[in-house]
Amino acid sequence: MSVLDEAQELLECHLRVRGERRIYIAPSELEIARRLGRQPPPGEVRWFPSSEYLRQGIEAALDWVATPATSDPLRLLVLGDRQTAASVDEVRGRIAAVAADPHAATFTIAVWWESPSAFRLMSLGLSTGNISLAEGGADLAGGSWQTTYEALLEQLRSAAEWAAYGFIKRGRRPKDILYSSLTYDWLPAMHYGSYNLGNSVYEDVLASDAFGAQLFGSGYAGRIPSDPDWTREDLEEDATLVLHQDPGAWYGRPLPPITPEDCIARDPSYPTPEVVVRAREAFAGILLTADVRRKGALDPLA
Repeated sequence: MSVLDEAQELLECHLRVRGERRIYIAPSELEIARRLGRQPPPGEVRWFPSSEYLRQGIEAALDWVATPATSDPLRLLVLGDRQTAASVDEVRGRIAAVAADPHAATFTIAVWWESPSAFRLMSLGLSTGNISLAEGGADLAGGSWQTTYEALLEQLRSAAEWAAYGFIKRGRRPKDILYSSLTYDWLPAMHYGSYNLGNSVYEDVLASDAFGAQLFGSGYAGRIPSDPDWTREDLEEDATLVLHQDPGAWYGRPLPPITPEDCIARDPSYPTPEVVVRAREAFAGILLTADVRRKGALDPLA
């Protein structure tokens, strides 16, 4: 058993590596179209992270799981295989090996350590630029959230150098971080208009939801709402850190229990915390909706 096999209270810092959206058509589809002399299919919009910013994000994530230093092996999930590594350098080498294989690079990599009282985890999507840093365990469940929050907040602030967007959220299941914890380990997405909320290719300009700590990159310039419940901090690279005045309301207590049925039904009677309801209203102008996602435009703001 490990933290990936059980429920654990946690805080997660999700970050999207800077890059660009492009239309992707599978090489096999292009080849079929060429052979048949027809037009290729329209393709789909994907996010392509910058290689240099991805490298910076990987190093930040490795620093996260390397702290505090431990003599115990680090645990990894690579291509579905659970492994151990004696050092961060060994982990770095395995990540490089995966990155060299285009197919393997589509799988999420997880690295973590755990103890009876706490765990730290990094989740890495090489092809998507999705990076998550998490900490949780018995200490957090027992009410000790401030230290974890401050550590993740520092990561969020520092990521302005290489991230287009980021946020900190509370969670309940570490394994969901490997995919998208917004889908089944958050709250019903009443604002979104569907049940399948996730980390989208539009995060550089449209936020998936409102959170108590949010990093908005240059794509949000001039569009971030002002509200007396929030403070703003201008950072490098034209990024802005937006924080709620009461972080304890977001991170100091567990989220209400949730089931997949709750996410799908999006029942208005679900006990969504009032602080989240108000935040969704305040940031409504920059939140992603299912309609935008379904249209699949290269530029959702055009």
